[in-house]
Amino acid sequence: MEMTYNDGLKPRSRRDCLFVGHGETVAEFTGESIHGVVAVVGSNYEKNGKWSNTTYQLIFAKDAWYMISEQSWEERERFHGCRSVADVVELFRAAGCAAKEQEIVKCLDTCMSVTMKRIRETEAAIASVGG
Repeated sequence: MEMTYNDGLKPRSRRDCLFVGHGETVAEFTGESIHGVVAVVGSNYEKNGKWSNTTYQLIFAKDAWYMISEQSWEERERFHGCRSVADVVELFRAAGCAAKEQEIVKCLDTCMSVTMKRIRETEAAIASVGG
């Protein structure tokens, strides 16, 4: 599978986040090839101040998956509407991720700790009212 991915800002200074994986591997794409998962075969940097961006040409391993996490329009939150860590893990499963839940959570805790904190707080608040 091949794809083109652009890491530029979207309106309201929102930025996408690309997650990739294969087998038990799950990772945030940071602009470099990830052995056994995705190869960067080309990139084009466009300098434009705040709007500078890079467009990547990617080739994925057979049976690899990807998921683009967008920030919500108003709140600029990732995984907006997810009420639990399980909800987030389900999004990864829907994208084809076969990694263990703890590997998904570990990746998310590393690359978006603020988002995971918000989701855990929501989960705890719901649990506190018997939900």
